[in-house]
Amino acid sequence: ICAVIAACAHAPAHQLGVRPVRIALESEPIMLDPRLAVDAYSSKINELLYRGLFYYTDDLILTPDLLDQYAIKSPTSFSFTLKKNLHFADGTPLTANDVVYTYAWIRDPKNKSPHRDGFALIQSMTVYSDLRFDIELKEPSAPFLNRLTLGIVPKHLGDTTGFSEHPIGSGPYRFVVWKRGQFLKMTPHHASVAHPVNPPPSFSTQVDIVTGK
Repeated sequence: ICAVIAACAHAPAHQLGVRPVRIALESEPIMLDPRLAVDAYSSKINELLYRGLFYYTDDLILTPDLLDQYAIKSPTSFSFTLKKNLHFADGTPLTANDVVYTYAWIRDPKNKSPHRDGFALIQSMTVYSDLRFDIELKEPSAPFLNRLTLGIVPKHLGDTTGFSEHPIGSGPYRFVVWKRGQFLKMTPHHASVAHPVNPPPSFSTQVDIVTGK
């Protein structure tokens, strides 16, 4: 999905016109909340709607995404600084509080997140400013940073009813509408800070994920 959209992003406007890009899927996603989604189709679409602290390049190299910088202070202590001017698709700023909220929500047993085990070693999270926060682990964990590719959810919306059906993220695309069994429509998120590998698509591009048979 991402490869097709990335190609469209660099196509001349006269080739795209006003017609949407349509991508057919064999099956539709189960939900559009990265804290709960585990199926392949949900995960691929969530990559367009959300962004994490890190992402994988095509060569499978873990690379900062939302992060401006980070430091491994010890095997159990990490310091993170977000990029400036990050926003969710509804225009609200993405801050360290949203990051900490997302990870705390996943760790809460009552939410039954399938990703909970990946964040179970977190001992504490401390926010110092809108951009800077630290995470302390109970013990060293080699794959911990890999877990931080999971998309960040806005704190002010993450507990609202129906969030997984009407998601708001910070990815290169903004959710528009989802008709189950028929289609899922997205448009470019203009305020999304450029992704190093898949830059935001042309402003004239609209994507319809066709899920009906």
